[in-house]
Amino acid sequence: APAVVADNAGAGDAFAARLLAWFDVSGRHDLPWQHPRTPYRVWLSEVMLQQTTVAHATPYFLRFIERWATVNDLAAAEDADVMAAWAGLGYYARARNLLACARAVANEHGGVFPDTEAELLTLKGVGAYTEGIQDHYKTRRNHSFFLDYANGNKDYVLKTLEYEVHLDKMK
Repeated sequence: APAVVADNAGAGDAFAARLLAWFDVSGRHDLPWQHPRTPYRVWLSEVMLQQTTVAHATPYFLRFIERWATVNDLAAAEDADVMAAWAGLGYYARARNLLACARAVANEHGGVFPDTEAELLTLKGVGAYTEGIQDHYKTRRNHSFFLDYANGNKDYVLKTLEYEVHLDKMK
C-alpha cells in the first residue's frame, strides 16, 4: 500500500513538490557521499545507513572510501578486512551482501552499477529502495516509493507534513 493516500488528483505531485522544496532549503547538502555523488558512494552510504544514524555511519563511510575508493577496490578486498572495518555497524549480513554486490558489479558489470531496475535488483542486498536511490541519482526521476520503504523516517515525515498541511488550512 502506498505511504501517501491522496484524496484528489495531483495531490502526490503537490506533496512531492513541497517535500523537494523543503529539502532544497532545509535538507542536508554537505554529507560526504553527496560530494562527489557517484553510484558507488550513494550505494555504500545507503547500505551503511540502513540500521543507524548519519552521525554514526559517517566515520565508517569515510574510512571505507579512504581504503576502498571504488567498487572494484572493495570487490578485491579480503572478507576479513571488510568485516573488521564494518565492526560497530552491526548486522554483518549487510557487510557480506556489500561484498557480494561489489564483486558482482566488478566481475559481471565491469565495475559499473547496472542501469536497469531488473539488473540492479539481481545484485545481492539490493532491494526496491536501494535500487530506487541508484536510479534516482542516475536519472533524477521521481520515485514515490521512497516513503514506502523508509519506515520510521516515513512516519516522521508524514506526521510533520500532515501537521503543516493542517496549519495551512487554518490560515
